[in-house]
Amino acid sequence: MTNSRIIQHLFLYGLGIFTAGVFSNALAFEETVTVDARAGIYAVEGNTGGSGSIPAPFVTFDVNTNDLFEITAAGYVHWSGRLSPNPSPPAIPPDGVNTYGTNIVGINGLSDTVGNSRMPLLGVFTDGTNPVSLPKPTPLIWDKDAPTSLSPVLRQVFYIGDGRSGYNNSSGAVLRYRAPNGAVKLFLGVADAPNFSGTPGFYADNIGSFVVTVKSAVIPVTIDIKPGSDPNSINLCSQGALPVVIFSEPDFDATQIDPTTLRLADAEVKMVGKSEKVLCHDEYINDDAYLDKVCQFVTVDLALDGEVDTTATILGNLLDGTAFEGTDSVNLVKDCP
Repeated sequence: MTNSRIIQHLFLYGLGIFTAGVFSNALAFEETVTVDARAGIYAVEGNTGGSGSIPAPFVTFDVNTNDLFEITAAGYVHWSGRLSPNPSPPAIPPDGVNTYGTNIVGINGLSDTVGNSRMPLLGVFTDGTNPVSLPKPTPLIWDKDAPTSLSPVLRQVFYIGDGRSGYNNSSGAVLRYRAPNGAVKLFLGVADAPNFSGTPGFYADNIGSFVVTVKSAVIPVTIDIKPGSDPNSINLCSQGALPVVIFSEPDFDATQIDPTTLRLADAEVKMVGKSEKVLCHDEYINDDAYLDKVCQFVTVDLALDGEVDTTATILGNLLDGTAFEGTDSVNLVKDCP
């Protein structure tokens, strides 16, 4: 058996600079958005976000529970109306200025903005309706030095920064953000106010922008093609089925896989009987305490080339829509005519 952790692979759905994009949970995706320094995080769903602000850009996605995103950012902004020469404080990265704090009162049904940096990249999920008359949720207070993956509620402004662990750390771990149930839009912007306290405003002289990439978070998983075999030899002309184990881990429950979404090198799970039952079951395969998923794939449907391919990749989704991917080595012993 040879297992390998898969390098994340994302199908590009669209790339460009835009105010609003649309994508679907059903596929992995990637979108790039430019966030102007005047884009007020409270300027959502047609509402003004404070004096001098412009509408916050957003991406729109299909309604689904527990959509998981990676959001990373680069670029610089400033509140003084100039980025160079030598602005004071220095040009502000996505994590914000690290020597000051923010305590801005929420408006338009969105939460307060509270944290220990100023002018970082922020986000907020909405359900697509105007929230202006709704009570604002509690603030989600951030720590720029120890940002974490988050699961904000609807209309709760949350810290993104550069989307990585640590402060202004380009090599930090990429964080993940889970959309709340009912969310259809993710707005991106900054929070500004006089001395970064009180009512939002003072956006007019802001300058610069952040370039933000939003993409589905594909969880890497461990799989074993033909468990017990080494090498994992496959006869592509076989009319049988190919067994594959998808292992559970402390942060991945393979019993929650939706078998109808599974594809191994484009081959689907084998179905049998009049009811077309999928050939998957849960079983303890290794020595840990977690149930694993074992599925049988239609061998002749594998889109593999015996002269080129030495690995095969499985793609799928959990029942909550979370995407995952895993790869194992293969030894192809025959190409079908």
